[in-house]
Amino acid sequence: MKDENIFNAFPIPIGFYTLSVDNYEIVNYMDSLDYNRSMGSSTPDADIYLSKDRKVLNDLPELKRIFTEKVEYQIKEIYEWNTDFQFTKSWVTKCNPGGFSQTHEHANSLLSGTYYPFGHEGFNIMIKSPLPDFWDISNINAPTSSMYSAKEITFQTTDNLLIIFPSYLQHKVMPNDSKDIRYSVAFNIFPKGKISKDDTEITIGEVY
Repeated sequence: MKDENIFNAFPIPIGFYTLSVDNYEIVNYMDSLDYNRSMGSSTPDADIYLSKDRKVLNDLPELKRIFTEKVEYQIKEIYEWNTDFQFTKSWVTKCNPGGFSQTHEHANSLLSGTYYPFGHEGFNIMIKSPLPDFWDISNINAPTSSMYSAKEITFQTTDNLLIIFPSYLQHKVMPNDSKDIRYSVAFNIFPKGKISKDDTEITIGEVY
């Protein structure tokens, strides 16, 4: 029997799912949308745009069905939360070559997700650790291979990749280091129905 053991206390699950969908058809839909320059999570020179439509999953019922399956798995099987859920907002992010976002989180949400119809070694997303910085130890301030001391982790995207993560996690669209447009569908999840514990109870209706 081993006399050393490391227990992963309070881990944060980030789900990675490869979907079986027609990504070309989805990108054709993304091309047809109208966009506004994103100023909330980017600087004026960051070439990144958000769709004017913030309910795009209503136009993509098959994609929404698959998203629902994966979110339900993460909520019911991974977290073991006994709650229903709803999509509050969903939008397309269009990131031109060189474009990027500032570090941000998604407020007033339980979970968030990002789907990439096409991946690329130049399409990366960075997620920051939510743990406070009590120690300033120079050799662990930068990203590290150790999940226990990493301050941030950068993930490379792949075709038809869906990432689901807690909305409180700060993240950043890294600079688009390619000659292609980086498209993604993002969404937020909020509980729905009756939520109760002991003497506290609340019923959350549909969010429009």
